[in-house]
Amino acid sequence: MICNDAIFLEDYGTANDDVQILDSLESGTSSKGKKRKFRTTKDDDNISMFTKSIEKIVDVFEKCTTKLVKCHQKYPIPEDAIWKQLEDLGIAEDKLPMVYYHFVQNPDALRALLGCPFERRKSMLKHLVPGYSSSD
Repeated sequence: MICNDAIFLEDYGTANDDVQILDSLESGTSSKGKKRKFRTTKDDDNISMFTKSIEKIVDVFEKCTTKLVKCHQKYPIPEDAIWKQLEDLGIAEDKLPMVYYHFVQNPDALRALLGCPFERRKSMLKHLVPGYSSSD
């Protein structure tokens, strides 16, 4: 309850021994010139628990958001990295556009390729890209 610039704290069934008076009288700017400052140990514990709970909720939201963003990414790696991976595999310059386009159009085939050990990826291309032959 607020009355004439004074704040009164009412006891709603809490034990009086939970209240610690830090500074019983402290000079202030109110018209009375003095105010009381109360602090409860129980309130401090509740605030600490509340703060920790909020921090945990924020952490969960961040993790879920990160997972959600990853799930909705169309490609497992950026498009320029796809081209670089294909160059690193040693795909012939004239076949690069066809293979690149196939993987951009078929992200699942790209995931399958990237899931293979690097040294086996080139041999997998004939299974993943229709019309691809390394001997052409």
